[in-house]
Amino acid sequence: SHSWASERTKGYVCIHNDTAMNFQHIAEKAANLSNVALVANIADCIKAAKACAGHDAKREGQYMDEASCYRTELFNRTASNPLA
Repeated sequence: SHSWASERTKGYVCIHNDTAMNFQHIAEKAANLSNVALVANIADCIKAAKACAGHDAKREGQYMDEASCYRTELFNRTASNPLA
């Protein structure tokens, strides 16, 4: 079985219940997304984590880790140019 996010398209990362978090894969994917897509993915991951809260701590953590990867990429791009 898989999460609702795995059915989304346009570069969204799939998180499956039986798949370990792959930070390298997500970091590579994040590097190829626009800033707008990164912001959208961060919001989607946080929403998914909240949906898992209280009943699936593992997936909640995976979504927060994924959001963190996207946030790190966005920060690295915009730290020297906040208007990017």
